[in-house]
Amino acid sequence: MPRTPDELYNWGVAYYNGHGVEKDISSALEWFEEADKVGSGSASRALGLCYLYGNGVEKNLELAAKYMKRGAEADNAEAQYNLGMMYSHGEGVEKNPTEALKWFEKSAKHFYERGRIVAANMYFRGRDIPRSFKKAWSLLYRYTYSNSDIGEGHYYDAQCLLGMMYLHGYGTSQDYEKAEACLKLAADHGDSEAQFWLGMMYYSGKGVPQDYNAALSWFQKSKENGFEQAVELMQSSDKRNYIKSTWEKAEQEAEEAREAENDKEAGEGEE
Repeated sequence: MPRTPDELYNWGVAYYNGHGVEKDISSALEWFEEADKVGSGSASRALGLCYLYGNGVEKNLELAAKYMKRGAEADNAEAQYNLGMMYSHGEGVEKNPTEALKWFEKSAKHFYERGRIVAANMYFRGRDIPRSFKKAWSLLYRYTYSNSDIGEGHYYDAQCLLGMMYLHGYGTSQDYEKAEACLKLAADHGDSEAQFWLGMMYYSGKGVPQDYNAALSWFQKSKENGFEQAVELMQSSDKRNYIKSTWEKAEQEAEEAREAENDKEAGEGEE
């Protein structure tokens, strides 16, 4: 009979998926529970997912959070990411962006790429946490992602973020060639924000040959995909001025962010 946490968990997986045995969710849950009792973070996560989605048990978000936290505290990177998502959305726990970010960053330290990209996105946007382009950049720039490893949505999110960082100099030096390559990859796969900024590049001739037809085509695609700035731009009676002011705002944000982060680093150095 299996004895180690991994062996117990693997039997649960076998029954859950019907690998080598007849598929039986109830038996799978029993094995997961046994593995969880002896410290299997993978089993704790599996139980958390079952309660989160109601697979073989009645859906229970509080129990889902309980098991997911147990898995996360056992240093399971996927459980850490899942727990981060639960804190991000307020599922089974009180919504808490700071706590969500903590668990995303923990998963990133284990090279769980979805956690890395979500954490980078949070720092880049600065929604409910202090904005930091440098931290966003540090989470992204060293790594090349395979969409087969992390899922297309996360992969193209990363490409869009990298593209905007290169385009505006957010957290790194401006590089229009790299910006265009990253944004084009994301835009070709339907990322509305990447489509908008690629249109901005073509309209202004920054890093690419100026091409109004290409610009308007990308703006239209971005609008159809619901990107707010693209909708505003296409409805504007003065597109040239809208584009000019949008560039100026982005450049100002980049400069202010650089100054703020440099000031913060200088202040920390004096302590």
